[in-house]
Amino acid sequence: MILAAIFPPASSISASPLAFELYPYEPAADPAAAVVVGKARFTVLTPRLLRLEYSETGTFEDRPTLAFVNRKQPVPEFTWSAVAGTLTTAALRLHYAGGAFSAQSLWVTPAPGAKRTAFAGWRFGMTSDADPGNLRGTIRTLDRTANISLDCNHLTSDRHCAWGVVSQSGWSLVNETGVPCLGADDWWADAEGSMLRNIDTHDLYLFAHGHDYPAALHDLQAVGGKVPLLPRRNLGVWFTRWYDYDAADVRRLVGEFERRALPLDVLVLDMNWHTKDAWTGYSFDKTLFPDPAEALGWLRSKGLAVAANLHDAEGINPWEERHAAAAAAMGQPNASGQLALRLTSKEYVFALEDVVLRPREEEGMRFWWIDWQQGETQGGTGQDHRPDGKMNPTVWTAKARVTDSLRRCRTGGGCSDLRGVTLSR
Repeated sequence: MILAAIFPPASSISASPLAFELYPYEPAADPAAAVVVGKARFTVLTPRLLRLEYSETGTFEDRPTLAFVNRKQPVPEFTWSAVAGTLTTAALRLHYAGGAFSAQSLWVTPAPGAKRTAFAGWRFGMTSDADPGNLRGTIRTLDRTANISLDCNHLTSDRHCAWGVVSQSGWSLVNETGVPCLGADDWWADAEGSMLRNIDTHDLYLFAHGHDYPAALHDLQAVGGKVPLLPRRNLGVWFTRWYDYDAADVRRLVGEFERRALPLDVLVLDMNWHTKDAWTGYSFDKTLFPDPAEALGWLRSKGLAVAANLHDAEGINPWEERHAAAAAAMGQPNASGQLALRLTSKEYVFALEDVVLRPREEEGMRFWWIDWQQGETQGGTGQDHRPDGKMNPTVWTAKARVTDSLRRCRTGGGCSDLRGVTLSR
């Protein structure tokens, strides 16, 4: 193992453990796992997962991002040769000739004597989007698609396409250059609403697992955070329909399932549940549900979890039941107009979640269906200017609502048994 005392401490943007995740993830890697050479820093996260950073300022990024939150891993055995410019783990050998990253200055090969795998080597400039062997990742939605490709090169940026961390070529590269970082309160913007941008000139993660795909996924969850277990009900039978159901209709609907001995676990109310002054709405339409708490309580007595559709794009409008309370919580007690969607403002988001939506949850709403209407840059997002749009409304509304319960509990806002779940379109 390399001794940290060999190298002067690297200048870095400090980071604190995440506050509102399942675990107190440590975003800064153990200094003993890193080698700093001039303006480059190489971190051995696992024997087959390397973080490769270059910073023109000489200051490196330690804050968490949306994808990498737990870089503090047990330090693997590795060696560094300053003379040869090589860092060697049990599986890999990194070669660095110094200076700016290029195909001639930075490359990775299998370690001498390591077990042979499908990983044959990688050079700076090789990317997953140009790798025909990549086994693909995810896109934002399958809504209104047919036989869609998961090849990000053939999709528009609003698909939020991501490449997989496994490949028939034996390696995959995740590029975190310029993405949002998370600061205090796990927030992605400063007090003025400017994105907390990753300060590294290059911030790359090389997954070099060969065809050991389970190991690649294991390492991803180790540094990216564990995947919460879904409530069992969410793996069951759901029903939803875009229709003006009222409280009596809902009772009849559930009765039909019972009469036919059909299982039903989750009932999702489409957007008609709320008032129709705009596409966005957070208040029950009392002509359909005159007593929302009674209706939701009856559904809960039937063993059903209830979710409802949200379109957040048009903010909190004056006709909402909780508009005045939300304005006061935002420090604008005299505001009488629309409170515009501001996803870079803690005051706005916490008022929406805790003042506007929490009463609905206390009435019996178990989780939310975040429908896609917010575009790619609304609410102050889109500041990363990356073609894959890592700073977008979809990811932040989902993150906020998945972590609401933990955040409230850990900040004195009251604890509940609600588990973090969203349905996102």
